[in-house]
Amino acid sequence: MREAGGRDKKECERCRFVGCQKFGKSVCALTGGDCKHDAAAAALPPLTSRAAEVLDLWFHVQTQWRVVPMGGLMGLDYGGVAAVAKILEYELGPEELEFLQALEAEWLQTK
Repeated sequence: MREAGGRDKKECERCRFVGCQKFGKSVCALTGGDCKHDAAAAALPPLTSRAAEVLDLWFHVQTQWRVVPMGGLMGLDYGGVAAVAKILEYELGPEELEFLQALEAEWLQTK
């Protein structure tokens, strides 16, 4: 079932789950409030199946963050990311790694 903006309901639930981890309440993980994609997503082309897999992997690896001693995030533990990708039977090649690193960099900038 597609939500407003063309996203799958499961995708929105995952995003809100990550938002709950990040902000302590069920909100968009990217904005901390209303989904910023609702208005803009209708104009965007749909994700390729490969990009959708990487995004799905991104949601699954939210437990794989390395934390600095004072409690901040340092980055993803890519050994853990590779293990999750293997379990989910996702291929993690250079292109997928680049996509994950872009998501990681964007995420760290919001912290």
